Amino acid sequence: MDIIIQRAFLLGAFAVIFAWIFLVNMQYFTRFIGKDQQSIQLINRYLLFSIIMVPFEAFSILMQKFVINHGVTWPLLAINSIGNVVNVVAHCLLLYVFKFGVAAPPIAFAFAYLTIGLSCIIYLRLTSLSKETWQSWRRDCLQDWSTYM
Repeated sequence: MDIIIQRAFLLGAFAVIFAWIFLVNMQYFTRFIGKDQQSIQLINRYLLFSIIMVPFEAFSILMQKFVINHGVTWPLLAINSIGNVVNVVAHCLLLYVFKFGVAAPPIAFAFAYLTIGLSCIIYLRLTSLSKETWQSWRRDCLQDWSTYM
């Protein structure tokens, strides 16, 4: 199972790179959407800060899937509730206290996803779920990708 997780991390990293490429190049396509320059600038600013969110989202999804594969659902519900509380608090702070504007939601989402991912790791470390499947990195994960093809 540990090799599968390592491969999933590698696939997630490749997906993050492609998402970054898409988000960076999206600013060229937004110029064709409309003629309102202010809207285009706001969209591009949001997309720029969304680049921060993408790796945390991929990490969070991978950790949640890892916990779900062990048949654990209630602790994951609590972890996601904590992530939602962090999301709401971060949105309020970034929007109303620090006045980040359009950049606030992606940063708040990044905080929430990071909280969910780290909470999953803390849960896995406190329980015995990770002992059999959470090994150190090995080169075996780079070979025999026929399962994914």
